[in-house]
Amino acid sequence: MLSSAREQGQGIGSAEVEVHEELRNIGQRRKTLYACGTDSLKKNDPEISLEGGHVNIPTDWFWEGNVVDALERALAESGWRIENKADTQSKQQGVDLLASKEGRELFVEAKGYPSKEYRDPRRAGETKPTKPANQAQQWYSHALLKALRLQTKHPNAKIALAFPDFPRYRALFDETRIGLRRLGIAVLFVDSAGKVWECSAQGLKPITESSIQRD
Repeated sequence: MLSSAREQGQGIGSAEVEVHEELRNIGQRRKTLYACGTDSLKKNDPEISLEGGHVNIPTDWFWEGNVVDALERALAESGWRIENKADTQSKQQGVDLLASKEGRELFVEAKGYPSKEYRDPRRAGETKPTKPANQAQQWYSHALLKALRLQTKHPNAKIALAFPDFPRYRALFDETRIGLRRLGIAVLFVDSAGKVWECSAQGLKPITESSIQRD
């Protein structure tokens, strides 16, 4: 719009110039935010101004980033070396968690649980049109597709899905557990205390007794 105004010979007032400068500054702040990553943001101010509002690091235990953090701690404590962890806050592409142990590789695709309201500060207090239970099913199916692709790309690695421990995810696991077992895909649950369990037909097992430790 600004370049068009210049081409037409129209004058641009100081207000328009300020808007143009602010839009450029917003883009730079967004780049800085994404470059910092979750860990850096937590060490500094947890609220960073962006587009007139604030971007908050979600504190909900069931947010995907917190699920990945809990997995990282649990795997490290049980002898796994963390090779790579995706930055959920910046929506980094790739596998959420890659770990290795005694020559074995473990790829983990994690999902959080949907919130009822938008996290975007600009839509604060606005309820999502999709119910969390329905959106959770979509996320579960997306995670399963990612797991299948990982199996194809890394046929010798162990593949696991990870979710926060919600009844909806438990029900979805129960509906797909036979297929998951045949495919050799493990399903891990993270509870509100940050403990990690593997879900199986026999119930929950602590991660130290999980199939990922044996395969």
